[in-house]
Amino acid sequence: MSSERVQNLPSALAELQRRVIKAEATIEQKEGENAELKDQLKQFESRWIEYEKKMKSMEEMWQKQMASLQVCFQLTKILNFCDILVNIIVITHFALLSMKKKCLV
Repeated sequence: MSSERVQNLPSALAELQRRVIKAEATIEQKEGENAELKDQLKQFESRWIEYEKKMKSMEEMWQKQMASLQVCFQLTKILNFCDILVNIIVITHFALLSMKKKCLV
């Protein structure tokens, strides 16, 4: 080996050591960033699960309200029909009474 190469070995070795240290620092930084991102992802997943639970609960409540409204609507139709029948019965009753009075006179 030439003396020039031997003299350059310590500086080349020092440069490689600096690069290794820099690479290790970069890896450590990236691992920290990855850990932060993983934590953020867990938080987003947790919030998403809570959101889904809330939406499911709201949907169930909406379904119950719709069922209740349908029952109320059907009852209203029945009550209206009953009112009509009562009116027909009352009108018929008074008409029969009127006819009876005319027949008796």
